[in-house]
Amino acid sequence: VALDGVAGNKYMGVDSAGIRDLSPRANHHPTVKPIKLMEYLVKLVTPPNGIVLDPFTGSGSTGCACARLGFEFQGIELSSQYAEIAQARIEWFAMNELDLDELDRKESAKDVQGRLF
Repeated sequence: VALDGVAGNKYMGVDSAGIRDLSPRANHHPTVKPIKLMEYLVKLVTPPNGIVLDPFTGSGSTGCACARLGFEFQGIELSSQYAEIAQARIEWFAMNELDLDELDRKESAKDVQGRLF
């Protein structure tokens, strides 16, 4: 399934109350990769102005990393459901700046609070 033609961020996730969670971290793919890790790997192996090909796109973490770094990305995904999720996530990251380190700190604080209270 080609990763084109799906707009918006309707598949970003659903929280425990059943309310749509539009944060880019709400991802239920079984093998999701951290975007910061994919950014590191993309920078490590992709030449300037290079194109990144991901033949197993899944929920699009590599594509999100490419969108954040300005690399061209081509993704291939067998599942139309995950192709839609990937497209939505990649589009979101292409249009929004997000400090992943700050988000990690906030989520860590929420995890600690959840365990304490």
